[in-house]
Amino acid sequence: MASSKHHYLPRGYQRLFLEPGETELWRYSVEHPKPARKGPGGIGWESNLHTYPVDGQEPDALEKVLSTIESACVPVLASWESGPWQPSDEELALVAMYLGLQLVRVPALMSTTAVMLQAFFSELILQGAQSEEHLEAFGRYLAENAEGEDLPPHSTLEELRRSSQGCVLPANFPALNPKLVFAAGFSGHEAAAFQLQQTFSWQLVRSSGPQFVTSDNPVAVYQPLPRGFALARGLGGETCEVVFPVSSSCCLRLVKAAAPVPPQLHDLSESQVGAINAITILNADSFIVSGKQVTGANLKVFELRRNCGVDRGASLEYARSQAAPLVEKMLHELGVPLLNRKQAGL
Repeated sequence: MASSKHHYLPRGYQRLFLEPGETELWRYSVEHPKPARKGPGGIGWESNLHTYPVDGQEPDALEKVLSTIESACVPVLASWESGPWQPSDEELALVAMYLGLQLVRVPALMSTTAVMLQAFFSELILQGAQSEEHLEAFGRYLAENAEGEDLPPHSTLEELRRSSQGCVLPANFPALNPKLVFAAGFSGHEAAAFQLQQTFSWQLVRSSGPQFVTSDNPVAVYQPLPRGFALARGLGGETCEVVFPVSSSCCLRLVKAAAPVPPQLHDLSESQVGAINAITILNADSFIVSGKQVTGANLKVFELRRNCGVDRGASLEYARSQAAPLVEKMLHELGVPLLNRKQAGL
């Protein structure tokens, strides 16, 4: 029988943070004041997350593919913990694929994708408000991709028109099918892997003292600032950087470069490890994971993350700014007249 317990934070990866002889990690949740001790099997999973039926394939075919990639990659990551670091092109390609998958399969990305899809759909509705045929076609599309029941008969043109006034679909609309959201986010993993391998300089940084922590959103993309950093939405920024904790003792740091340099190995000071941990902790969606109890500056940063209520989903304003030009370009290519926003009072 296929397993329904699908990990978005692979168990093999989590084991790289275990203390010698230990079988449990410290899990710190943004929703609970006290940490919990759990084994990798009980952390970072959702039921049937990767169950995605495709004609002619088993429902858990995607989960098996992901498990194969994880099984190949985790030993490579483990081998990077000590000794000289001279990764082959094949190893870098494998880890880049793993990072691309890890970047798109986490709940944080799912929530962002859902908001972006809703913004895109709502913009389509807004642009289609002039055309009965367009609205009807789009209504059928929504019905086919809604979760559960089809749209009820009365949720047709008038319902769609009312929904066009906001970015997110109205509360009485069925939720988008989670599989549609997952597929939309998951489809970006190959592009992300290509960017990471071809447009970034790779560094492996190690710590002989303080430990690295990881989280449920372990691939952190950010823009370095003169004082600090700003978490980024994607890999497109000219100066963006990426950190990915490999284990409790080492971490990958990728730097966007016009001419990437060969992989480099560095040892970090205590303050530098603290800076990377701060990025990892603030990038967390729901929890962080550590081999040891989190103390000192790391605990202070985590308390900040717990109390600030960071919304990892795309903002409505950002989503609309991204959706509008995409929809207008698509409709222009289809020969559909665009809505005059000024005349419509928008």
